[in-house]
Amino acid sequence: MRDNRIENSDAISEKYPVVNPIFDTNYPVDALGATADLARSLAIAFQTPVEIVAQSLLSVLSLVTQCIANSQTPFGSDCPLSLCLITVAEPSARKKYVEKLIFAEIEAYEQGLQDMLIHDPQVKNLSDKSLKSKVINQNLLESLHRAPASKLDVVIKGLSKLANSIVYSSNDLTQFVGENKRRLSTANLLANSYLDRLWFGENIIVSQGSTAQLLRGRRVTVSLNASPESASDVLRIDRSSAQSLLSKALVSWPKSIVGDKNSVEVDPSKIDGLEDFNNRCISLLTKADFPPGSDSSQLSARVLKLDGEERKTLLNFLDQVEGHSGDSQYFSKISAFSENSAEHICRIAGVLQIYADPKALRIDAEHLKSAMELFSYYALQMYKLQENNSLADGEADANWLLLWLQNNYSKHLNATGSEIFKVRYIQQNTHLPLRKADIIQRSLEILHSRRVILFDKNNKLVKLLSEDAQE
Repeated sequence: MRDNRIENSDAISEKYPVVNPIFDTNYPVDALGATADLARSLAIAFQTPVEIVAQSLLSVLSLVTQCIANSQTPFGSDCPLSLCLITVAEPSARKKYVEKLIFAEIEAYEQGLQDMLIHDPQVKNLSDKSLKSKVINQNLLESLHRAPASKLDVVIKGLSKLANSIVYSSNDLTQFVGENKRRLSTANLLANSYLDRLWFGENIIVSQGSTAQLLRGRRVTVSLNASPESASDVLRIDRSSAQSLLSKALVSWPKSIVGDKNSVEVDPSKIDGLEDFNNRCISLLTKADFPPGSDSSQLSARVLKLDGEERKTLLNFLDQVEGHSGDSQYFSKISAFSENSAEHICRIAGVLQIYADPKALRIDAEHLKSAMELFSYYALQMYKLQENNSLADGEADANWLLLWLQNNYSKHLNATGSEIFKVRYIQQNTHLPLRKADIIQRSLEILHSRRVILFDKNNKLVKLLSEDAQE
């Protein structure tokens, strides 16, 4: 394994060896404000791309701020601080380990709420033992703030048993966009309907049998994960089945660093900013938390004002987006996403603002600028994801295959000691939609003609060319 460690005198790198690929990104880490250093520390500690960490941090920040405030848009309306985040990464990206650590204190806080419920005099004094058991069991879920189910419709049915502010995580994108280019099913349409209502902060009516329950003021952050194999097929904004989800989503697809990581022991006490982050998050939850089963209509999130120079700044930015949204222009390929530019920016700005200052009454210039920087990153990610949509299928397949070859070069080199890929290996391991022999053959011929690879048809071998060799 080649040595990717670099010398750095910063305090962070003194605690953990720094690996170049972790920060080989255009992600605007500083735009994360008060959590920027924590993002860097976690990325180094877990040896994972900083984008993976940023997505996880934003899901927690949205969770703990969405019940405290809404954000005003420049058009006079307001929107929740609930974010919808999609992370495209291999299972080895260690996202689940990052989230386990940053949710640890929240889960400890939840345990305290559950203990209070068990010892609540009103519950303890219930004479009906079956009713007492039912009340306790309904509320002693695995987590009060993290929805414990894989399907959104299942979560919605049990929403009254969870806290007012939750984060919903799932690895199943097909519940929103369907599979294999098929038309959306009734279940897909229902999932998108729920997602719409949660996104806009609207009340939800849950029907179970002959009864119906009205849920007011519920806030749900959505954190979805996708493998690179499935993402290239389902996250296509040119397909009407995916437009509803992708119009709301902040998608990040970091470059794979498999083969470039170092194994290091993770010591939470050495992660700069983690303790302060935990304390702030718990403090924010206590400001707006209501126990499960309480009257959620009590929730009265204040509206962060957007006025003065900040409003003008955002309107100027949105004018630039609109100016590049015509036919064949940058935002034309991602219009379903860019139509929500104002909401995306105001939501991100509100999340950052409340985390930095829980008593804030307006969005300030600093956090608005950070939100616009983050939006620009997510717009670029969405654009790159959709870039192939305007190409012929053969060209699009070739682009996806080239991306896979580039991302898996180091992994293959370390595993085999060779720069040469066998076509059979590629077919067995590349993105699922590309694994047909005729698609692989066509894609390799296209890439060979572009001089980005050497393709030996007779021996069925492939070699990536360096940039110098491509010229």
